[in-house]
Amino acid sequence: MEEWFEARVLPSTTPPRRSGWVSLALEILAPTDVWALDNLDRFIWTLGIARQLESLAVLGCWVISPTRFAAVFRSAELGTFGIVVDQDPEGDAGRAAADRLVALSSAELAAWRDRGWVKDGVVWDRDPAALVTPWQERPPEPGDPLRSPDGDHSWSRQPPSTDPDPVEAAINDLQRRVVHDMWSSTALTLLITYPTGYRRSALRLSAAWLCAPDSFAYVETHLWPRGPGRFQDPVLLESLRLPGQRFLRFGEYISPRTSPAQSALICARHAEMELDGIAYPRGVDQYRTLRDGILWDERIPPVTYRTDRDAASRMAAVLHAALDAT
Repeated sequence: MEEWFEARVLPSTTPPRRSGWVSLALEILAPTDVWALDNLDRFIWTLGIARQLESLAVLGCWVISPTRFAAVFRSAELGTFGIVVDQDPEGDAGRAAADRLVALSSAELAAWRDRGWVKDGVVWDRDPAALVTPWQERPPEPGDPLRSPDGDHSWSRQPPSTDPDPVEAAINDLQRRVVHDMWSSTALTLLITYPTGYRRSALRLSAAWLCAPDSFAYVETHLWPRGPGRFQDPVLLESLRLPGQRFLRFGEYISPRTSPAQSALICARHAEMELDGIAYPRGVDQYRTLRDGILWDERIPPVTYRTDRDAASRMAAVLHAALDAT
C-alpha cells in the first residue's frame, strides 16, 4: 500500500467568504446550551476552509466539558500535538485557535515538551494531567499494523482545485485530494467536513479518535428533538440512555472493511446524516448495544471494535460528565 503525506505551508487563516452549503454546514445549526457541542466540528470546518487540513492530519477530537474541547493533530514538520480550545465569550475561540495553529512552531512545541506537558504520546499546549485521552500509550502512527487487511485503503487523488472561490477550492480539495499517510485520518476529515444541510442540525460531533491507521471511532450526540411530528416514546428513550443522561449518543467504528471506498463512505454517510435529522431515535434497529451511555452500531464491526473497548469507555465517561450534568 502506498503511503505518503503532503505538507504545505499556509500563509494565513484570513476567514474566506462563506457561501452555499458551507454556510449551511457552519451557520444554520440551532445553538444548544453546550458550547463545546456547537463548536467542535465547526472548528474542524474552520481549519478545512482555511486549507490547514492539507498539512494537519486530525487524529482525534472530543468534548471535555460544556465550554471546552480537545483536538489532536499530526504534522510532518511538528509531529503529534494537541490543543484545548476554551469558550471565549468575547470572541471566536475556534478562529483564534486556527490562527494559533498557523503560527505554531517547533520551538513552541519543544517548550511545551520541556515543561512536561506530554501525555499518552501527545505534546499538549497546557498541563494535561487531568485530561483524559482515548489512547493509553499514543495515537496510531504510520506503519502500525492494519486492522482491516481485506479492505480498500486507496483514495483518489486529483490536482489542487483552481476554483476562483477560495471556499469552494478548499472544499474541493478536502473531498477529493487531501490524503494523509493514514487512511483513518483522511476518512475522519472527510466525514467531519462533508456538508449535509439543514437536517444535520439535529446532530453534533462529540468525540472521534483514530484506533489504527485504518480505523476510527466516531460518536455523535443527538439533541433531544421536541415538538410536533417528532418521534417521542418515553419508554423507548429510557431504554436507550443511562439514568440522568440528557442527550442520546451514537457511536460507530469505521474502517475500509465497513466503508470500502471514499465514494461509498461519503455517499452512505451523507444519506444517513440526512435521515438522522428526520427520524428519531436514529437507527434503533441497528444501534443495539448500549455501553456507557453510547449506542454502538455493530452491523459490520471492524476488528478494532473488540480491541478499543477501554478507549470507548473512557470517552463515554468524559462525555457523560460533560454533556449530562445539570
